[in-house]
Amino acid sequence: MRFTSRYVIPILLLLFCLDTSYAFLQYYHQPLDGDMAWNIVPASEVHPILDNPLGLEALLKGRHYPNPNRFFSHWIYQAYLLKAPLTLQRFCEPITSVYLASGLAKLLAHLGLIGLLARAVTGAWRIGRQRFIIAGCLLAAFFQSGEFRSHIGIVDAATTYVFFYALPSALMLLFAMPFLDFLVRKRTNLSIVQSLLWVPLAFVVCLSGPLNPGVILVALLLGGLAWLSGQLKLREIPPRLIMLGILAGALSLYSLYLGQFNSLTIDNGLPLTEVYARLPWGIVRQFTGKLAFPVLFLMLAVNYSLLRKYAPDDRTRRLFGWVVAFAGIYFLLLPLGGFRSYRATILRYDTIMPVTLAFIGLYAGSCLRLLKQVPQRGKAWYVASLMVVAIIYTNADRYDRSAYDCERAALEAIAIATESPVALKGKCGVVLWQTYPTTDWSELTSRLLVEWRITEKPVLYYHPATKAPAGQ
Repeated sequence: MRFTSRYVIPILLLLFCLDTSYAFLQYYHQPLDGDMAWNIVPASEVHPILDNPLGLEALLKGRHYPNPNRFFSHWIYQAYLLKAPLTLQRFCEPITSVYLASGLAKLLAHLGLIGLLARAVTGAWRIGRQRFIIAGCLLAAFFQSGEFRSHIGIVDAATTYVFFYALPSALMLLFAMPFLDFLVRKRTNLSIVQSLLWVPLAFVVCLSGPLNPGVILVALLLGGLAWLSGQLKLREIPPRLIMLGILAGALSLYSLYLGQFNSLTIDNGLPLTEVYARLPWGIVRQFTGKLAFPVLFLMLAVNYSLLRKYAPDDRTRRLFGWVVAFAGIYFLLLPLGGFRSYRATILRYDTIMPVTLAFIGLYAGSCLRLLKQVPQRGKAWYVASLMVVAIIYTNADRYDRSAYDCERAALEAIAIATESPVALKGKCGVVLWQTYPTTDWSELTSRLLVEWRITEKPVLYYHPATKAPAGQ
């Protein structure tokens, strides 16, 4: 049976639907995270963020407060998690509506990123076409919620971080699409209407999440290097792209400047030399701790060798060097973003997400090219290797719903409680990162449960069997 057989695409579509359904089950059965109440109620520290879309309090008054350059992530997150559960309660009960809203948000980020990456590597929004479907299937295997999540995770288990990493990355990909079309395919079909729409999109991209400004500046730096080396001629670049690039660069610098007033970074500060000293171990740990990246890198090396043999002049092969250069510069700049105690080695699956997306996009793009270029006699072996890769990642993508079951049982106990506070018996945090022996940490969360109509009035809760955290 030839690879282009009429049976292949329906089978791939079925497998993609099964993978997507499984991903949704994983997302639905993940527990709620401890930053939800702080962002959604919100806490008093969050008000300056929501009151100043452009971070003017920091710019004009030098005020330090959390995330002054991430307004759109906070705003979208709060609006969605306040309204979506209430809308879903027309069809299900309150506790289910919250898990369902969280799961749907993760699934939308999941499908959005796959769609945008498939569009980037195929060059067109032809969702029903063979190349687009194959690209989607190649990419889907890398969206992990199981064993590989801590290394190659893209859609975070914590709903909060989906809105600060996966969603901004999707917006970044959307903004970058005209630039990728020009650089990879020499297409310059950016209309006046699209140019006008991309101006406000630039503000959203640069003032969402912690990573986008750095990604844009690294991309502009690489563009400058390409120009200096003669690989990119300024006169060939459409003026509209140049103007959008300048705007995005200026907004990125502004966003990074606002980041100096981020009180969360200041509270976790370390000397820059010590932060850089942690970087090498972080790189080793992140890329060798599991099979997630070694398998991907092995296949990229195979693809590069095959492209060199069967398509030496293909543009896809030239992208390998630029992606590696992007990753290297990005890693060198990461310590400048500040230190967080929960990212002791600087690199973590969330901080390296742009690099992860670049590598898996390169993998899908090079695979698509080789499926055309590899001679028929060797194609069966190549397709078999792609299937082995998919099986490795699918086998690792198992999930444990015990934390969800524990938290849900606790929420149901809180929902029917007649008195406050409620002593919980489980060993899991309930819309908190951990368990606490006193009710202090549940005050903000109790207000969120009222917003979600899980309780009619604030109900405090605690875990009497828990020891107080160190230092308290």
